[in-house]
Order: sequence, then C-alpha cells, then structure tokens
Amino acid sequence: MGSLKKWQIAVLALAPIVLGVSIFFSLGRGQVRTADSVVLVDLMSGDRFIFSTAGRRTIAIPAEHPDTGEQTLVPVSQNDNGVWHADRRFIGTLRDHARTQEEMRRQLRSAGRTPPEKDNLETLYERLRNSEVIDLESARIRVTETAPRRVR
Repeated sequence: MGSLKKWQIAVLALAPIVLGVSIFFSLGRGQVRTADSVVLVDLMSGDRFIFSTAGRRTIAIPAEHPDTGEQTLVPVSQNDNGVWHADRRFIGTLRDHARTQEEMRRQLRSAGRTPPEKDNLETLYERLRNSEVIDLESARIRVTETAPRRVR
C-alpha cells in the first residue's frame, strides 16, 4: 500500500462519522406507526365499513361482507373533491383475471373438454359490470350517505 492522498485520508476520516449518523437516524426514530383500520366499500350496495386491523396484519381483498358472507368489500379512498375510488390496480386485476379465465374456458370447450365453473372473482366482476355502484373504467364508486359501520 503506497502513500495515501489527502482526499483518501479525508474519506477514511469521514466514513465513521457518516456511518454513525446513519445508524443514529435509522435506529433512533422509534417505531413506524401503521394504520389500525381500513375503509372498505361493498361494491354491490355502496355501503362503507371500517375494518379494524389492530392485532392482525392483513385483510384478504375482496373482503367478506359481515352480513352476506360474499366477498364484495374492497378498499377505497376519497380524493380532495370528495369522490370515492377503488384501487385501480385491484379493478384491473379483477378484469384481467375474468378475461384470462374466460379465454381458458373457450380453449377447453374448443378442445372438447369441460371447463371449470366460474370462481368468486369472476362472478364478482360479472356482477360489477351491471352495477350502478361502480364505474369500472374510472374505478369511481357511488357510496351511500349512511355512516360507515365499524367491523372488528
């Protein structure tokens, strides 16, 4: 190892300081606070529900309606203009799933095989296409004016 240049000495001297500051800021900030509830809307009725996430990490989407048992509840958000929207990624995934399954059924039928019955997600998408609650293109949702119901 030859002689070190001044800038190399400066880098070596500053490295422990930068490391120390990085450790301080990454460990010294306390815990990250996560949401303890999520707002879901029933895509069939427009009714809102507030699901508690305290004590559990996830909620399967679409979530099960507490009264009907059907998987029709999805997370929603409200923009600054007061308009409610479902997550476009979820709606897109639902649409893609339905199209893929329909194509699989078409291919099975053309091969003379019996296709499987429609699954819950396909059935939900089919029902949403005729729903007055959601516009599938914009993911805009017409929620009811009643107060959201809290669900554990």
